[in-house]
Amino acid sequence: MKKKKKYKNSGVLRIGTFMEEEHTFLDYLRGGYDINFTVAIDFTASNGKPHLPSSLHYNNPMQPNQYVQAITSVGKVIQDYDT
Repeated sequence: MKKKKKYKNSGVLRIGTFMEEEHTFLDYLRGGYDINFTVAIDFTASNGKPHLPSSLHYNNPMQPNQYVQAITSVGKVIQDYDT
């Protein structure tokens, strides 16, 4: 590209350091973000038949299955943040 005869250099921009701030979960909440806790469970046959004790979906009245345990654990932590 050819410069015009009256072109005058406008200056030079030099960036020596760039800091990117990392935000925490609480930073987003303080900033006004809303959280909605939603759960979906995959009941495909690859996880076993729900009526068999070997299935991840087996509903044992004496002990919650792994899905119920995980949902309960996460739910207890984020329930206070759920809008």
